[in-house]
Amino acid sequence: MKSQDNSKHKFKMLIDGAPGVGKTVLCRRFCKDWAAGEILQEFSLVWLLHLRDLTISKAKSIEELLQHYDQDILKEVVQHIRKTGGAGNLLIFDGFDELSKQERTQCSLFLDIIRGKVLPNCSVVVSSR
Repeated sequence: MKSQDNSKHKFKMLIDGAPGVGKTVLCRRFCKDWAAGEILQEFSLVWLLHLRDLTISKAKSIEELLQHYDQDILKEVVQHIRKTGGAGNLLIFDGFDELSKQERTQCSLFLDIIRGKVLPNCSVVVSSR
């Protein structure tokens, strides 16, 4: 996969499918296989973020977005992510369809990441119906 600017480690992908076809299972599988060293090894970190979780869909900062992860290392990780613009990170947003119409269109951290306004160097996967 390559991005429009020909960077081989930065991309945006939409996983689209009917209810029950396995979009969430696929997102989890990406994480499991990455952790096992089988795929996506060009990424130093892979984050699975469920948009049905209101704290994630309404997050205003990277700290809020990643608050469910290990708090002991979160500050250091967030500093690194900001410093690199997200390079080497894959953010997987599962369940775009579970957001309300207003949440899908209003300015939010989630949308700013997808648009490349925040963390312009990270790769993004979004699943939706």
